[in-house]
Amino acid sequence: MSQAASHYGRDVFEQVWAGHLDGLQRYFSEPLTDNDVSVLKRVLAKLIQANEAPLNPSPAAEDRSHPAPQ
Repeated sequence: MSQAASHYGRDVFEQVWAGHLDGLQRYFSEPLTDNDVSVLKRVLAKLIQANEAPLNPSPAAEDRSHPAPQ
């Protein structure tokens, strides 16, 4: 599946991106130390890996994704 922005959409994005980038830096980047960023990268990498669809899911992985009824 492929998506593309229209010329108008790209123009709007370019107009608003600078303001969004300032906010991202102010609220998400500036408060974090280098150590915080390292920890966050490690945690996010684990979450991404855990949520990728495996090519050959193991029975244990299937058990965790479909909890037994109680």
